[in-house]
Amino acid sequence: MLSIRKANVNDIQSIQSICKESWKTTYKNIYSSQYIEQIFSIFYSKERLIKDLTECSLEWNGYWLAEEHGRPLGCIGGGMSEDHKANIYVLYVLPQSQRKGIGHALVQTLTTYQKERFQAKQQAVTVTEGNQNAISFYEKEGFVFELARENWIDSSQAKDLRYIRNI
Repeated sequence: MLSIRKANVNDIQSIQSICKESWKTTYKNIYSSQYIEQIFSIFYSKERLIKDLTECSLEWNGYWLAEEHGRPLGCIGGGMSEDHKANIYVLYVLPQSQRKGIGHALVQTLTTYQKERFQAKQQAVTVTEGNQNAISFYEKEGFVFELARENWIDSSQAKDLRYIRNI
């Protein structure tokens, strides 16, 4: 049975593993391998994850972990922006566990938290141009395309597509 819980520092390796496997599968034909490694060094290092798992604020609400029989399958993280929109910043499900409702359950968990804790009325997510699986997933979740902009880390890489929905 699937369970979702707030992640803690004991989950660092699980989050790193889920994100690394998902990134390499999802983005291998979209981003350069150097860019993927750069992202890992910025966002998924042990030091960064310790910070992200111990500090919870308006801007960063933390990580949640989806597990089945104690086996980690996916994670989500988000926060609120200055314009009072809820944001999904991270959502990854192991490739072999996709299309089983895990992503939907993770989105539902974070959305409920953001609505109850911060009275969020809108939610946004940024998707990479060319990531058709994610675009289709978020459209099924009720998100609609808002705008495209240059990648904020490296403008030579694929564009960022912002999607938004009322919650």
